[in-house]
Amino acid sequence: MTGWLVTQGRRRSWARLAMLCGLMILSAGAVRAQDAEEAAAPLPPLTPVIELMGPNGQPIRLADGSALRVPAMVDPNGNPVFGPDGALVPRAVRFDQDDNPVIGEDGAVALLPPSEMPQIPLRDSAGVTLIGPTGEPLTAPALIGRDGRPVIGPDGTPQTLAIARDGDGVPILDTAGRTIVAAPAIPDTLPLLDADGASLLNEAGQPLLVPVARDEEGRVILGPDGRPRRAAYLTDNAGQPVLGPDGQPVLLETAIAQGLGRDLTPLSMFLQADIVVKAVMIILLLASLATWAILFAKLFFFFSLDRQTARVVANFRKSGLAGIRARGDTDVPALAMVLAAQGELAAARGASDRQALGLLKERVIAVTRAAQSQGVRDLGGGMGFLATTGAIAPFVGLFGTVWGIMNSFIGIANANTTNLAVVAPGIAEALFATGIGLFTAIPAVVFYNIFARRISAHAARLDSFGSEMLVSVSRQLDGEG
Repeated sequence: MTGWLVTQGRRRSWARLAMLCGLMILSAGAVRAQDAEEAAAPLPPLTPVIELMGPNGQPIRLADGSALRVPAMVDPNGNPVFGPDGALVPRAVRFDQDDNPVIGEDGAVALLPPSEMPQIPLRDSAGVTLIGPTGEPLTAPALIGRDGRPVIGPDGTPQTLAIARDGDGVPILDTAGRTIVAAPAIPDTLPLLDADGASLLNEAGQPLLVPVARDEEGRVILGPDGRPRRAAYLTDNAGQPVLGPDGQPVLLETAIAQGLGRDLTPLSMFLQADIVVKAVMIILLLASLATWAILFAKLFFFFSLDRQTARVVANFRKSGLAGIRARGDTDVPALAMVLAAQGELAAARGASDRQALGLLKERVIAVTRAAQSQGVRDLGGGMGFLATTGAIAPFVGLFGTVWGIMNSFIGIANANTTNLAVVAPGIAEALFATGIGLFTAIPAVVFYNIFARRISAHAARLDSFGSEMLVSVSRQLDGEG
């Protein structure tokens, strides 16, 4: 009996599990069907919002500091309506008795319903009000400004939105006998303006025009002020537009598609860099040239020094101090040591007592060591420059990089885009300064270490030669004593 109950319980568990899996599969299928239906549905028309302006011309702020926004007016097809100046027309706002916009509990501004929207009677050229087929005056919606109120014209009357008219200038009416708003079409191109609002011109005196920016659906992209945004275009380091063969700005999209971006060869990056970055590059290149000049000069110097030192040592071992004469370059430390010893011995010629010879030996040691120290110091010429260059060149290049990247971000802000094709050239030019700094610093450090070892090795050789020479002088003086 117990076994049968266990078996029935297991069957029920498996049945429940199967039912649960079936429900999950059906739910997943329904979700996929819903996703497919949503993906197939067309995107809703663009319905932008506009910041509501106060009497001072500044955006009205809510308690949380955010700007108060108003939906834009749209036509029956859901497309935004633009005013005569090409800017979006906001919906009319409801104001309270204190002339403040009414804010709802949800934080949204209260809008006037269509039945309360301001309507302005239409008049003909003689000032007579136009009457529609229903016997009612023909009206047109009032032009709403950024403050949510009707715009008042210079003559003191409210302005209206443009309405559709036929070839004779007669208003076109819908089936209900009402006028149809005919907002001006958004132009395909917009002029580039300077800081004073004047159009920028090319060398031919033509205005610089840039197409309006559009999204993937072909809809116009609007800025925070409700005006259409310009498409991204290439700019130089000074923020000026890069012009193509037709004398018009080169669009970023065109530059990417056709590979018309900046030439990123080392020479072009140097020529296009900022004046400060150029100065950094020139200083680093001069330091690099000086570093390589020191390399070849010291290599030749040490090659000649080793040969002359070997000749001096060989002559000393063959003929002693008396067999060495000052021939050629006397800057060789080994020869200077020999000449110093010879001069001291010649100055003390005639000394015979043991005490005088002992003092002479000490003077010979002193002048020899002095000549050796002076010679080793002379070998270090240029080492300070190599050490300084190797230490600070990367930081000088880094300064140029920081300055160049700062200018690149300024150019990004002017172009209103963060596309890599806009960011990359300026940053590449900035990083080029760091590359030159490393190109200058790395050889300087390597050459410094090479010549430091050569100087240490030559100093050890001079120590050995000095000891050998002093032993010879000591024997000579002991024989005279």
